[in-house]
Amino acid sequence: MSENKHGGARKGAGRKKGEDTIVKRVPIKLVDHIDKVIATYKGNLPADVMHVMAKTHMQIPLATEGVQAGFPSPAAPYLDDYIDLNEYLISNEAATILVRVKGQSMIKMGIDEGDILIVDRSVEALHSDIVVAELDGEFTVKRLVRTATGVELHPENDDFPILRPGYGSIITVVGVVMSVIKKFK
Repeated sequence: MSENKHGGARKGAGRKKGEDTIVKRVPIKLVDHIDKVIATYKGNLPADVMHVMAKTHMQIPLATEGVQAGFPSPAAPYLDDYIDLNEYLISNEAATILVRVKGQSMIKMGIDEGDILIVDRSVEALHSDIVVAELDGEFTVKRLVRTATGVELHPENDDFPILRPGYGSIITVVGVVMSVIKKFK
């Protein structure tokens, strides 16, 4: 008797044991379009994304007193504590990416060209969150607005239009912007 090498289980093949699956019903006329969208967007991130590297610990002194942003007040020259910027800015290292901003669509939020966004991909995007999203193959940072008819991406600059996905368009939220790094010099 010869041993058949076709069919059956193969090590490493198929979905992982215990991995959940879901079946969704879609109109037949949209199947090709949906397959193309899935193939195009699966795992995509902006081209200039920077991944957060393993933590390094750097304790930076934190002053006892806050700094007055209005009228000056007498400064107390005392240090109260130390702060580690990794711990302060990043809550989920594995899901956090850094993205450099291009453009001026978010200037009312203080997000300017060249700033670096700290984006957490594990946080659920809620109405009014600032998100990095993908719309029709283009990445953008905008305010996520949920409406009665779906979602929209709103700029924080009156010179830019609200992005409303058209028929067949899909908005994919890459992650929620948690912080902005801004350099002045």
